[in-house]
Amino acid sequence: MSTPTAKRYKQLKMVAWLIIVLGGITLVVFPLVASHLSGFDFESDVTSPPDTPRDLANRISAEHFTKVVFYYLLRLMYIWAWFYPLFCLLVGTLILYRRFYTLSVLGAALVCLGAFPLGAVIGGWALFVLCNRDTKFLFQEQSELREADFLD
Repeated sequence: MSTPTAKRYKQLKMVAWLIIVLGGITLVVFPLVASHLSGFDFESDVTSPPDTPRDLANRISAEHFTKVVFYYLLRLMYIWAWFYPLFCLLVGTLILYRRFYTLSVLGAALVCLGAFPLGAVIGGWALFVLCNRDTKFLFQEQSELREADFLD
């Protein structure tokens, strides 16, 4: 029969590898989608001419505002398309090597937000595993080993 610590260690390794794989998949998919959408140009459907010059001004300002909003949303999506996969790879590596417990927990929470159906499941499971006392002990044990190696 395995001890609870050994069980948590196996779960921690599994979560870390799943997050790393998720980061690799999203590193391929997200930038492709974002680069495809970066050439997107919003064109409005103006079918009837404006009645007055004021209507024309209102329509032009609304179109300009919409284009500006879409421009910045697409830029934000492009930044997120590169940030999220790289952050998943970092968090998976931190969990795999059991370093920086607090950053690992925050990273698992961020994994929940990025790629909705799969990221939410993996990130939720990572939070469940990371918030266990046995898991925190594994992180502390690893940091003590690093300190002992440094002193030798």
